[in-house]
Amino acid sequence: MGGTEGPGVKAFSLQGRFHDVRRRVFMTDEERRWRAQFLKDIQLADGEPRYVPEYYRATTNPIRRLWKSPMWVLQNFLQSKLGETPGYHVRHIIGKTFILFMVSYMGIYYIKYHSSDWKNVFAADFYRAKPPMVPSQPGYPNAPKMAPFEYYDKGFYSTPFAVKIEKPVAETSSKKRRAKKQQQQEDEDDEPC
Repeated sequence: MGGTEGPGVKAFSLQGRFHDVRRRVFMTDEERRWRAQFLKDIQLADGEPRYVPEYYRATTNPIRRLWKSPMWVLQNFLQSKLGETPGYHVRHIIGKTFILFMVSYMGIYYIKYHSSDWKNVFAADFYRAKPPMVPSQPGYPNAPKMAPFEYYDKGFYSTPFAVKIEKPVAETSSKKRRAKKQQQQEDEDDEPC
């Protein structure tokens, strides 16, 4: 059983009720002997904890052992050069750094070669900021005018076969839109029921 609380397991303190100095004042001689023995028992010997290869083989599956074997070889080499503890830590730092590097590399590769366009809808979709407008540019205070179809074009109208497709016309004037809407309402009113 673990030391954490789980279903049906309640964690408790190994020190019992005598971890506080004030409570130890009222201990009996038997409780003092018990506590002294307890403090001796929880101290590890010089050779502990021991690494038992048979236990490791019995508790880990073959795929995990195969996955970890390159780092074990590296750790054995580093421990002969650096010492036991530094070799262990360097092995873990190198392994975690390699995993972080590979995950970063795969993410950059995915973003670079699987960008979202009109053919690939489910790819990563990144929106870039508009280019900054500075006073020296022509038409400085005004933003560039875009037709409605250009907002989410994703490169469709720049393909060779899309040249034949007529692009939707952008209505720039709000008066034209109002006139068109008014004309539609008049047409609806003129229709016989």
